Amino acid sequence: MDYSKQPIDHIQQIEILKERGLLIQDEEKALNQLQIISYFRLANYWRPMEEDKTIHLFKPNSYFENALSLYYFDTYME
Repeated sequence: MDYSKQPIDHIQQIEILKERGLLIQDEEKALNQLQIISYFRLANYWRPMEEDKTIHLFKPNSYFENALSLYYFDTYME
């Protein structure tokens, strides 16, 4: 299978999230967490914060850190 999309680095991932309206209080921590957990695993936790699920725009006052907290809550509850 041929994939036409090129991979993007973690810094670009943060920029995309910010452009879509996700607020990030600590970008260095967010970068570190994306390197450890991965964008697509965390996407399941910020998806409820999306106002438009087609173009992935976030609702006002949506925070990366809230998605991260939910992820860790689920991780510890398993």
